[in-house]
Amino acid sequence: MNVNSKLVYYSALSLMIVWMLVGVFPLICYESDSMHVIAGCNTIANQGFITPPLYSYQYDMQPLITYVVASQRILFPLLTCEQWYCLDSAFAAILFLFGSLKLAQKISHAPRGLVLLAAFLIPETVAIGMYPNTTVFAAVFFVWGLLFIEKREILAVVFLCIAPLFRVDVVIVYPVLLFIYLKLGLKLKNAFKKSIIDAVIVLIVLILGFYALGANPFNSFATYNSWNETGEYASKVLFSAFSFLTLINIIFLPLGLYRMIRCRDKLNIIIVLVPILLLAYMFRSSATAAKHWAYLIPFVLVISVNGIETLIQKFLNNSMLKYISYCLLGLFLVVSVRIDMPMEAKKWMNTDYSSANMGPVWMIKENMGGHNLRFGIGAGQLIPTADEWMLSSGNLFYPFYICNYKVNRYRILESEKKYLSRKSNYNLYTFSWESAFSYTSLLQNEGYKMKKMNGAFVFEKGNARINEYSAPNCYDNEHNLRLALFKIKSANSFISTMHENEEMLMRKMANQGIVKRVAENLYSITLK
Repeated sequence: MNVNSKLVYYSALSLMIVWMLVGVFPLICYESDSMHVIAGCNTIANQGFITPPLYSYQYDMQPLITYVVASQRILFPLLTCEQWYCLDSAFAAILFLFGSLKLAQKISHAPRGLVLLAAFLIPETVAIGMYPNTTVFAAVFFVWGLLFIEKREILAVVFLCIAPLFRVDVVIVYPVLLFIYLKLGLKLKNAFKKSIIDAVIVLIVLILGFYALGANPFNSFATYNSWNETGEYASKVLFSAFSFLTLINIIFLPLGLYRMIRCRDKLNIIIVLVPILLLAYMFRSSATAAKHWAYLIPFVLVISVNGIETLIQKFLNNSMLKYISYCLLGLFLVVSVRIDMPMEAKKWMNTDYSSANMGPVWMIKENMGGHNLRFGIGAGQLIPTADEWMLSSGNLFYPFYICNYKVNRYRILESEKKYLSRKSNYNLYTFSWESAFSYTSLLQNEGYKMKKMNGAFVFEKGNARINEYSAPNCYDNEHNLRLALFKIKSANSFISTMHENEEMLMRKMANQGIVKRVAENLYSITLK
C-alpha cells in the first residue's frame, strides 16, 4: 500500500476529521472565557445591536466574533449562540487543518502522508475545534492568507486584514510574510517592499475596523505586557507548551531542527523559527493554554515532519529501532497513566466525581506513598490548562474524553435548570469564573434580557427576575468561600458550582450544614 497515494491520504484525513467531530458534539461550550463571550452574543441577539456590547470578555482583543455569532442567532434561531459558536469553531478548525497541512507541505516538500501524521500527533490540531474560541478564526484566515499570497494576493491581504478582527494577537506572527515572499523567489528588496505595503494596508484596515466596532486593540497588548511583567500566569506556560507539543514532539522537534540545520535549509529554518520565537517572547509569561500556540501549528509541522523523516532514515538500517518506536508510539496513544495530584490547588482532581477520573479501563493500580498510580487503556493524565482540558497520554481517546466531559456538563446544567425552573425570582451566586454565565446562558437562550445593576447581572423576562452575583476569587480558598457564604442573607439564594475545586469545597460545606445540595452542583443557603 502506497501511503502517499491520494486514496490513502484523503481516507486518513477523512478519518481524522471524523475522529475530531466526536469531540465537537454535543455543541456545548466547556471553556469559561467563551461563556462570557457568549453572554455578550446573547445580549445582542436578545436586546439589539450596540457597539461595544453590554458585556463580553476581552472585547478589545476579539470584537468581530460577537457580531458574527449574534447575527447567526438572529437570522437562524434554530441554534443558540453557544451552538453557533461551537459549530463555527469546528468548521474553522477543519479549514485550519487543511491550510496547515498544505502550507507545511509547501514549505517542507515532505510527503503529505508524513505531514498528516505529524498533524495527528499535535493534539491541538483537533482540540481547537472542540470548543468555541477566537484563535481558530484568526488562525484559519492567517494560514490561508499565506497560502493565497502567491497567486491571489488581493484575497490574501483581505484575509490577513480579517484575521486580527477575530483575535488581534495573530499579528505577532505576521513578520513571517517577508520570508514567505523570499521563499516564493522574490529578491530581498521586492519582498521587503511588498511586505511593508501589506503591513500598511492591514494596519489601516485594523484601525478603521476596530474603531467601527468600538474596540481598542492596544489595550490587549497592554494586558499581555502586564501579565508578562507581573508573572501572574508564568507557572502555566510550561503546562500549556507541553500540552501543545506533547512528549512525542518534544522528541521530534530537536531531531527535525538538527536535520534542517545539517541540510543547510536556511530559509526554511528562518520561516519556522521567526513566528515561534516571536510568539514565545510575547507569551513568555501569559500563554495559559495550548490554543495560544495554535498559530505555530504549520511551522511546528515543518520541523516535526523533518524529525519523522530522520527516524525513518534510521529505520532503514535498524529494524529493531523501528519496531521499538512503533511500539512506544502505540503505547503513548492508547495507554493511560495517572497519579493523584499532591498539590493543594489540584486536590479536586483526586475526587471520585472529578472529570480527571473519567474514562480509562484500569489494568494496574498501585499505592505509592499515599498517591495512587494507575495504568490502563484510555485517556491519560488530565492537564487542566486555563482554557482547555488536555491529556498527557492516551490521546487517541481525547475526542471521546471531551465528548463525555461535555455530556456531563450538560447533565449538570439540566439538573440545575430542572430545579430552578420552579422559581421565578431568586439570587444566584457564582464563586468562580467558570461558573459565571454557565447557568444564566440557559436563561438568555429563553429570551431573558440582561442588564448590570448594583454589582449584579440581572436577568429579566416578564415578571421573572434572577440576580447573578459573582465573586470569582473564592473558588480555590476554603476560608474565602466560607466568608462569602456567611455574607449571603437571603433564603431565596442558590450557588452554582461549575469549577471542580469549587464543587469539592461546597460538598465539604454541605457536610458541615452550611449549605444544602438541592441539585447537581447547585446549593441553597442554610440560614441559622
